[in-house]
Amino acid sequence: FTSFPKRTEPWTQISGPSPLYQLLLKIKTNHLAFSCLIPFF
Repeated sequence: FTSFPKRTEPWTQISGPSPLYQLLLKIKTNHLAFSCLIPFF
């Protein structure tokens, strides 16, 4: 079972969106939310 987490780690990166992409998407949505709240942002 020691090799199981090592094997699932790359699989999750391939199947789902990359952590970097999710981070950028989070920043983009946060920026949109801020721009909606603050008109002059």
